[in-house]
Amino acid sequence: MLLSQLRWLGALAIGVAVMIAMYLDPAVEAPGGRPAPPAPTPVQTPSSPAPQRVAPDARVQLDAYETARQALIENTPEGPVRDSALAALRQQYFPEADTNRPLTGSGSPDSP
Repeated sequence: MLLSQLRWLGALAIGVAVMIAMYLDPAVEAPGGRPAPPAPTPVQTPSSPAPQRVAPDARVQLDAYETARQALIENTPEGPVRDSALAALRQQYFPEADTNRPLTGSGSPDSP
């Protein structure tokens, strides 16, 4: 047991020594003998507000919803799990829409 502890301590000491050497000499040469490229400088971002998300086109959004809904219906067994997953999907794609109103002309928004 003492030998395994000594190996562990030796590996830890080598790791710490390598980390200290890298910290003290950041211009370590690459394996080909060339100097390593300089470290990138931090980029200053402007203090402007974040760009607004552009709302997707309604038809694209409806197509994406229909694709996700079909995949959910095909891969989820009937029951309360499917019902709550479909409700969450509707809420994700149409958060402001009335959830009782059908989104397509097929009757119920969850009918397969």
